[in-house]
Amino acid sequence: MRSIFLYISSIVFSVLVFSACYYHHAPEDFLYSSVSYSTQVKPILEANCYRCHTAASTDPDRPIGGPYWDDYETVKMYAVAPSPVNGSISILVAYLKGEQTPQMPFESTPLTADEIRIIQSWCVLGAPNN
Repeated sequence: MRSIFLYISSIVFSVLVFSACYYHHAPEDFLYSSVSYSTQVKPILEANCYRCHTAASTDPDRPIGGPYWDDYETVKMYAVAPSPVNGSISILVAYLKGEQTPQMPFESTPLTADEIRIIQSWCVLGAPNN
């Protein structure tokens, strides 16, 4: 009886160890439980969106009457409103992921998966001004 217990225990232990080694990163859709607008989200917007999405922008590709991301209330409005093409994500995230066109940033390098994940997590948290 004791040998059966040891045999089963060693199998369980081996499965746990090998599965822990195999699982080395979080799934792509993992969302962060805490995100800061001022230290994480706003710097991403500044670096990638302000070229066109500020009232002071002189970029010729700037959308006329488009949203200005240097205004928190505007960003929040797009961050919490569900996208008409995919109601499970916000309008802001839909544009960043390219599910709503044109993909943003327009004619530029898309955001990294981690940058989008940070913004999406912030949106899911209710877009707090923190």
